[in-house]
Amino acid sequence: YRDQRAYNRYIQDALNGDEVPLNTHSNDFGNALHHEAGYGLVYYKTSAMLYNLQYVLGDTLFSNAMKNYFHQWRFAHPYFEDFRASIIRYTKVDLNWFFDQWLETTKKLDYGITHIKRLKGNDSFAVSFRRNGQMQMPIDFTVTARDGSRHNYHIPNTWFEKETDAI
Repeated sequence: YRDQRAYNRYIQDALNGDEVPLNTHSNDFGNALHHEAGYGLVYYKTSAMLYNLQYVLGDTLFSNAMKNYFHQWRFAHPYFEDFRASIIRYTKVDLNWFFDQWLETTKKLDYGITHIKRLKGNDSFAVSFRRNGQMQMPIDFTVTARDGSRHNYHIPNTWFEKETDAI
């Protein structure tokens, strides 16, 4: 976790059933002055969304897309759709699947390992994952061998594969 406070607060609100789609008008949160009625979620879920966008795109593409967005919308008042359009236009990647999930729904991001199976005849293993939540995201994981060597793997989703050194 890059900012554990943001993730922890977002996860806490989501598990308590207090999560709302990010594209919700501020009046629908109740008393915004004291951050009651889930208003603080706007900050924590947005932070988690941005960290996950960086995870999907990779560090370099994310950083350049954000710089372009800031340059494009400096001294202006962009809306969600402006942010989405700017990032998609710059990256030339259809990220609607990502933004639809993070901005318009309360789908949960939850993957788990179901089992690890040793393959016959060699020192290889098969790792099986299961998507427990409704949100679809790519998966990066690292396997550490008994000798301490580390092997990085990337499982892309259907829509985009980031640049990575992982297998």
